[in-house]
Amino acid sequence: PLIFALQTYYAIVIKLLAGSRLSPITDIETIENGIHFQKQGIQNFTSGDFYSWYPDSVDVADLITLIANFDFENPPADALKSLYHDLFPRELRHTPGEYYTPDWFANFLLDRAGFTGEQRLLDPTCGSGTFVVLAYRRMIAGDIANPLDKIAGIDINPLACLSAGANLIINLREWDHNTVLPIY
Repeated sequence: PLIFALQTYYAIVIKLLAGSRLSPITDIETIENGIHFQKQGIQNFTSGDFYSWYPDSVDVADLITLIANFDFENPPADALKSLYHDLFPRELRHTPGEYYTPDWFANFLLDRAGFTGEQRLLDPTCGSGTFVVLAYRRMIAGDIANPLDKIAGIDINPLACLSAGANLIINLREWDHNTVLPIY
Protein backbone atom coordinates (compact mmCIF):
# COMPACT_ATOMS: atom_id res chain seq x y z
CA PRO A 1 0.00 0.00 0.00
CA LEU A 2 2.82 2.46 0.79
CA ILE A 3 4.46 2.01 -2.61
CA PHE A 4 1.13 2.47 -4.38
CA ALA A 5 0.50 5.64 -2.36
CA LEU A 6 3.93 7.01 -3.34
CA GLN A 7 3.33 6.10 -6.97
CA THR A 8 -0.05 7.86 -6.85
CA TYR A 9 1.50 10.97 -5.31
CA TYR A 10 4.20 11.00 -7.99
CA ALA A 11 1.54 10.54 -10.71
CA ILE A 12 -0.45 13.48 -9.30
CA VAL A 13 2.62 15.74 -9.40
CA ILE A 14 3.47 14.62 -12.95
CA LYS A 15 -0.04 15.29 -14.25
CA LEU A 16 -0.35 18.64 -12.49
CA LEU A 17 3.05 19.81 -13.70
CA ALA A 18 2.35 18.79 -17.29
CA GLY A 19 -1.14 20.26 -17.13
CA SER A 20 0.05 23.59 -15.77
CA ARG A 21 2.63 23.77 -18.59
CA LEU A 22 -0.23 23.89 -21.09
CA SER A 23 -2.70 26.19 -19.30
CA PRO A 24 -3.94 27.04 -15.80
CA ILE A 25 -5.54 24.10 -14.04
CA THR A 26 -9.16 24.57 -13.07
CA ASP A 27 -9.91 21.22 -11.45
CA ILE A 28 -8.37 17.81 -10.90
CA GLU A 29 -11.13 15.90 -12.71
CA THR A 30 -10.20 17.41 -16.09
CA ILE A 31 -6.58 16.43 -15.45
CA GLU A 32 -7.47 12.83 -14.64
CA ASN A 33 -9.93 12.25 -17.46
CA GLY A 34 -7.58 13.88 -20.00
CA ILE A 35 -9.94 16.69 -20.98
CA HIS A 36 -7.51 19.39 -19.80
CA PHE A 37 -4.81 18.01 -22.13
CA GLN A 38 -7.17 17.37 -25.04
CA LYS A 39 -8.47 20.96 -24.89
CA GLN A 40 -4.86 22.11 -25.24
CA GLY A 41 -4.20 19.78 -28.17
CA ILE A 42 -2.39 16.90 -26.44
CA GLN A 43 -4.47 13.88 -27.38
CA ASN A 44 -2.89 10.97 -25.54
CA PHE A 45 -1.25 12.06 -22.31
CA THR A 46 -3.79 10.72 -19.82
CA SER A 47 -7.36 9.56 -19.79
CA GLY A 48 -7.59 7.98 -16.38
CA ASP A 49 -5.35 5.23 -15.08
CA PHE A 50 -4.89 3.16 -11.96
CA TYR A 51 -3.30 6.17 -10.23
CA SER A 52 -6.51 8.18 -10.63
CA TRP A 53 -8.46 6.90 -7.64
CA TYR A 54 -7.85 9.95 -5.43
CA PRO A 55 -9.85 13.01 -6.67
CA ASP A 56 -12.57 12.71 -4.05
CA SER A 57 -10.17 11.99 -1.19
CA VAL A 58 -7.12 14.22 -1.70
CA ASP A 59 -6.86 18.03 -1.70
CA VAL A 60 -4.34 19.02 -4.37
CA ALA A 61 -4.70 22.80 -4.04
CA ASP A 62 -1.30 23.17 -2.33
CA LEU A 63 0.37 21.11 -5.04
CA ILE A 64 -1.19 23.28 -7.76
CA THR A 65 0.13 26.40 -6.01
CA LEU A 66 3.59 24.89 -5.66
CA ILE A 67 3.73 23.77 -9.29
CA ALA A 68 2.61 27.23 -10.47
CA ASN A 69 6.12 28.47 -9.62
CA PHE A 70 7.90 26.01 -11.94
CA ASP A 71 10.15 27.65 -14.57
CA PHE A 72 8.86 26.31 -17.89
CA GLU A 73 11.18 28.58 -19.87
CA ASN A 74 14.33 26.70 -18.81
CA PRO A 75 13.28 23.23 -17.68
CA PRO A 76 15.79 20.45 -17.12
CA ALA A 77 15.57 17.62 -19.67
CA ASP A 78 14.17 15.35 -16.98
CA ALA A 79 12.32 17.61 -14.57
CA LEU A 80 10.98 14.65 -12.63
CA LYS A 81 14.07 12.50 -12.05
CA SER A 82 15.06 14.07 -8.73
CA LEU A 83 11.59 13.75 -7.28
CA TYR A 84 11.39 10.11 -8.40
CA HIS A 85 14.76 9.35 -6.84
CA ASP A 86 13.73 11.08 -3.62
CA LEU A 87 10.46 9.15 -3.36
CA PHE A 88 11.68 5.70 -4.37
CA PRO A 89 14.86 4.28 -2.80
CA ARG A 90 17.56 2.85 -5.05
CA GLU A 91 16.81 -0.75 -4.05
CA LEU A 92 13.16 -0.32 -4.98
CA ARG A 93 14.08 1.20 -8.37
CA HIS A 94 16.78 -1.34 -9.19
CA THR A 95 14.82 -4.48 -8.26
CA PRO A 96 12.63 -4.29 -11.41
CA GLY A 97 15.63 -3.06 -13.44
CA GLU A 98 15.11 0.72 -13.38
CA TYR A 99 18.29 2.69 -14.01
CA TYR A 100 17.99 6.33 -14.96
CA THR A 101 20.56 7.76 -17.35
CA PRO A 102 22.09 11.08 -16.28
CA ASP A 103 21.57 13.88 -18.82
CA TRP A 104 25.31 14.36 -19.35
CA PHE A 105 25.74 10.68 -20.22
CA ALA A 106 22.73 10.65 -22.55
CA ASN A 107 24.15 13.69 -24.36
CA PHE A 108 27.54 11.98 -24.56
CA LEU A 109 25.95 8.87 -26.10
CA LEU A 110 23.92 10.93 -28.57
CA ASP A 111 27.14 12.72 -29.58
CA ARG A 112 29.03 9.41 -29.89
CA ALA A 113 26.26 8.03 -32.10
CA GLY A 114 26.46 11.14 -34.28
CA PHE A 115 22.88 12.15 -33.51
CA THR A 116 22.43 15.69 -34.82
CA GLY A 117 18.66 15.79 -34.72
CA GLU A 118 18.20 15.02 -38.40
CA GLN A 119 17.86 11.28 -37.75
CA ARG A 120 15.04 9.31 -36.16
CA LEU A 121 15.41 8.05 -32.60
CA LEU A 122 13.75 5.13 -30.83
CA ASP A 123 14.41 4.52 -27.14
CA PRO A 124 12.98 1.05 -26.41
CA THR A 125 13.50 1.44 -22.65
CA CYS A 126 12.77 5.15 -22.34
CA GLY A 127 12.06 5.37 -18.62
CA SER A 128 11.32 9.02 -17.92
CA GLY A 129 12.32 10.04 -21.44
CA THR A 130 15.82 11.46 -21.07
CA PHE A 131 17.01 10.39 -24.54
CA VAL A 132 13.69 11.28 -26.17
CA VAL A 133 13.63 14.77 -24.66
CA LEU A 134 17.29 15.45 -25.45
CA ALA A 135 16.74 14.28 -29.04
CA TYR A 136 13.66 16.53 -29.26
CA ARG A 137 15.73 19.49 -28.02
CA ARG A 138 18.38 18.82 -30.66
CA MET A 139 15.70 18.71 -33.33
CA ILE A 140 14.21 22.01 -32.16
CA ALA A 141 17.68 23.62 -32.07
CA GLY A 142 18.28 22.35 -35.62
CA ASP A 143 14.88 23.67 -36.77
CA ILE A 144 13.79 20.17 -37.80
CA ALA A 145 10.18 19.99 -38.94
CA ASN A 146 7.76 17.73 -37.04
CA PRO A 147 10.21 16.50 -34.39
CA LEU A 148 7.59 14.42 -32.56
CA ASP A 149 7.18 12.34 -35.72
CA LYS A 150 10.87 11.39 -35.60
CA ILE A 151 11.23 10.22 -32.00
CA ALA A 152 9.60 7.52 -29.91
CA GLY A 153 9.98 6.02 -26.46
CA ILE A 154 8.71 2.69 -25.16
CA ASP A 155 8.64 1.35 -21.61
CA ILE A 156 6.84 -1.40 -19.73
CA ASN A 157 6.34 0.75 -16.62
CA PRO A 158 3.21 2.94 -16.94
CA LEU A 159 4.59 5.41 -14.41
CA ALA A 160 7.78 5.77 -16.48
CA CYS A 161 5.68 6.37 -19.60
CA LEU A 162 3.68 9.01 -17.74
CA SER A 163 6.97 10.64 -16.70
CA ALA A 164 8.34 10.57 -20.25
CA GLY A 165 5.14 12.12 -21.60
CA ALA A 166 5.20 14.82 -18.94
CA ASN A 167 8.86 15.59 -19.64
CA LEU A 168 8.02 15.98 -23.32
CA ILE A 169 5.10 18.29 -22.53
CA ILE A 170 7.31 20.36 -20.24
CA ASN A 171 9.88 20.72 -23.04
CA LEU A 172 7.47 21.29 -25.95
CA ARG A 173 8.05 24.56 -27.74
CA GLU A 174 4.99 24.32 -29.95
CA TRP A 175 2.13 21.95 -30.58
CA ASP A 176 -1.11 21.87 -32.47
CA HIS A 177 -4.55 20.56 -31.59
CA ASN A 178 -3.79 17.04 -32.75
CA THR A 179 -0.49 16.44 -30.99
CA VAL A 180 0.16 12.81 -30.08
CA LEU A 181 3.05 12.14 -27.72
CA PRO A 182 5.30 9.37 -29.09
CA ILE A 183 5.50 7.46 -25.82
CA TYR A 184 4.23 3.89 -25.71
